[in-house]
Amino acid sequence: MNRQFYDILERQEREESVIYRTRSLWLAMIHRDFADSARLLEAVRISDAEACGAQNFRSFERPAFPAHIFKKPPVRTGDVFSVHKHTRCQIPYFHTHDFCELIYVLKGSCTQEFENVCGPPVLQKGQACLLRPGIIHCMSRCKKDDMILKFTIPEAMFEKAAGNIFLDMPVQEWSDGIRAFSSGTPETEFLISMLLEESCRRQAFWERAVDNYLSLLFVELVRGPVFSSSAVQNALSAYVAQNGASATLDGFASFIGYSKAYAARLVRRQTGQSFVEAVVALKMERARELLLESDAPVALIADELGYANASGLHKQFLALYGMTPAAYRRLLKQ
Repeated sequence: MNRQFYDILERQEREESVIYRTRSLWLAMIHRDFADSARLLEAVRISDAEACGAQNFRSFERPAFPAHIFKKPPVRTGDVFSVHKHTRCQIPYFHTHDFCELIYVLKGSCTQEFENVCGPPVLQKGQACLLRPGIIHCMSRCKKDDMILKFTIPEAMFEKAAGNIFLDMPVQEWSDGIRAFSSGTPETEFLISMLLEESCRRQAFWERAVDNYLSLLFVELVRGPVFSSSAVQNALSAYVAQNGASATLDGFASFIGYSKAYAARLVRRQTGQSFVEAVVALKMERARELLLESDAPVALIADELGYANASGLHKQFLALYGMTPAAYRRLLKQ
C-alpha cells in the first residue's frame, strides 16, 4: 500500500468525524445513505429541526436501538460503487443494505453480530466477508489500530463483476447470504488499493476499471491463501483440546474466525477428512499417547477426551486401531 492509499483513509476518518459533529451534514448523510431516512428519523423521534449530529445519532446505538424496534431494520442504500474506511466515530447498530457489501480487514480485527443467520463473528487481518442484500448485521466499534474497509457494490455491478465465479462454488459456500474468505495476499491488497483509488478519483472509464479490478479481487478471494496442513492441524488440535465433547464445526469455525462452510472445506482440503473424522482421529491419537505415557484407567482417559463413558472411546479406538484401548496398552507395554 502506498502513502496515497493511507492518506485517503485518513481523510475519510476526518471527514466523517466532522459529519457526526455537524447538524446539517449529519442530516444530509442520513437522507443520502438510508433508503428509509424519514421513517428512521421519525422512529427515533428526531426531526430535522431537532437533530444535531452525533448526540442524536446515539439513538441508533445498540442496545438502545436494536433492530427489533422496527418491523424491519434501517436500510442503507447505495447505487454507486465506493470504498470507505470503517471509522472510529461510527457506533454499532443493526442495519441492512440494498447492495452487496464486502468487508475486508487490512489491520486488526472486526467483530460483527448477525440477526437470524450464522456468519463469521470475528474477522482477522487478511480476512473478508461478502454480504448479500438483506443481511442484518451490526459491526462493532473500530479500535484505534484497526483498519477495516467497507465496499458498497450495487447488485448489477456485483453480478457483472462476479460472473460465474461464485456460481461455480458449491451452494453451501453461501451461508445464508454470507460468504467468508481469507486472502491476505499482496495481490489482494494491490487490487483493494486500486479500487479505493478509482472510487475516489473517478477519472475517465473509472467504472470499467472497477468492474475489472473487482472481478480480479473476487478471483483472489475465492482462491484464498495456501494453508499448510500443519497450520490447520494445530488449530484443530488446540480447539479439540479446549472443547472436548462440545467440539462442533460451528465452534471450530468461530474459533478460527471463518464461516462454517469455509472451515469445513479447509479441514477437508488439508486433512483429507471431514471435520468429524478429523476430530475423532485427533482424539484417538491423544488416547494412544495417554495409554502409553500414563497408567490412568481407560475410563479416566475417556473422560479427559470428552466421552460420556469408556464405551465411546472403546468403540472408536477399536474401529481405528483394530484393538481395544486396554489391549493396545498391554501390547505396547510388554
